[in-house]
Amino acid sequence: MSNTSRSQSSRRRFLMAGGAVAVSALAAPQTAAALSLLPRDLEVERGPDRLVYFPETGHHLSGDFLVLWGRMGGRMTLGPPISEPVFHAADEYQAFRNGILARPVEDPMLVIPSGQVRPLPLGETLAADNRESLDPMSGDRASSFWFSGSIFGVHPSFWQRFLDGGGAFVFGFPISNLVAEDGFQVQWFQRARFELRGEAVKFSPLGSVMAERLGIDIAPVPFTPGAVLFDGVANPIPNGPVSEREIEIDLTRQRLIAYQGDKRVYDVSVSTGRWATPTPEGVFPILRRVENEYMAGGVQGTDDYYSLSNVYFTQYFTWRGHAIHYAYWHDSFGQEMSHGCVNMTLRDAKWAWNFTGPDVHIRTHYTK
Repeated sequence: MSNTSRSQSSRRRFLMAGGAVAVSALAAPQTAAALSLLPRDLEVERGPDRLVYFPETGHHLSGDFLVLWGRMGGRMTLGPPISEPVFHAADEYQAFRNGILARPVEDPMLVIPSGQVRPLPLGETLAADNRESLDPMSGDRASSFWFSGSIFGVHPSFWQRFLDGGGAFVFGFPISNLVAEDGFQVQWFQRARFELRGEAVKFSPLGSVMAERLGIDIAPVPFTPGAVLFDGVANPIPNGPVSEREIEIDLTRQRLIAYQGDKRVYDVSVSTGRWATPTPEGVFPILRRVENEYMAGGVQGTDDYYSLSNVYFTQYFTWRGHAIHYAYWHDSFGQEMSHGCVNMTLRDAKWAWNFTGPDVHIRTHYTK
């Protein structure tokens, strides 16, 4: 892993690629612009038609808020809901212990349209109270992973939690070094603050802090008839023969759709190959699976080179190295980003890993 003595070129752990492949040059984003530190809206997935109740906080979760909450790690990262959906200004909000999800609406008096649910950049907002912490020269600048185009990396103390929690899709990109605040060590990210308390890594309850500032009512509400108690299970693998399963990659819409027979059982946004390194069209078998892969490619010493460890749930479907896998280094799912691979969030990549098998094929195509 890296430290502050690394050269500028060695710090760029994933960059533009277009040359030869070392292990797989198909995983990394193609441009540094893809890693802008500006927050991005996340494409909404249609929510399941169910209402879930959390007895520990006395609040419900449903629809598109439930789906994005699950894709972002659920209780492990955002924590349980601490409010019902509420309107504030032109947005609909729902607060969670560690974050807030929001959806813009045109008029709160009308039926809520299906808009984009997105996480609010609470880290960027609340870190403004500690501007000295955001000084790039402050704190411990050691890093386990440097983001191209950024002056900050993920500190080694938090790297495993960042990786296993969902990466940039969940937390955004780091906006500080490891700094001292409130008597312990922390690192700020666009949507989170990691805390080091002894040997334990915690998430700061930014959602609770912001809910108080916004005046969001967090008082428990009664259980709604027809709701189900939260049991930690979402999108289970369907029953049925593995031989009747198929994964479709819509290269135009940037979607992965899973089928059990004729039934669509999963539908999420992904990132496939850019125009110069497209994901091939066709029907492909799953050739090889590696639960924790290392990928590298390009020309060392140039911006074409990258080196990526801990690429979880990698499933190769061509001998040229095309695969579907977890991508922790960006949060632009729904856009073409890769060198031919199919980038997925952690939750989606794990679901696909459990869904597939030797008899499952991947069908990639463009739609007109």
